[in-house]
Amino acid sequence: MKYAFLANNLGIPALTCPVGYDSKGMPIGIQFQAKWYNEDLLLRLAHASEKVHEQILKAPENAANLLKNSK
Repeated sequence: MKYAFLANNLGIPALTCPVGYDSKGMPIGIQFQAKWYNEDLLLRLAHASEKVHEQILKAPENAANLLKNSK
């Protein structure tokens, strides 16, 4: 989210996809940005990324358990 405001303020299309989990089990993702009016490219990138990462993605755990275990 550190750089998301740039895309929002400039009107640049952006999309975030899940790509796995860190060492503590917290989900991580990747953000893609494209030129204006290239949303179709973003959707193709997201689809390809999810295909590549689908084997390592799992159902999310209960958020309360994740926070409790991270301490």
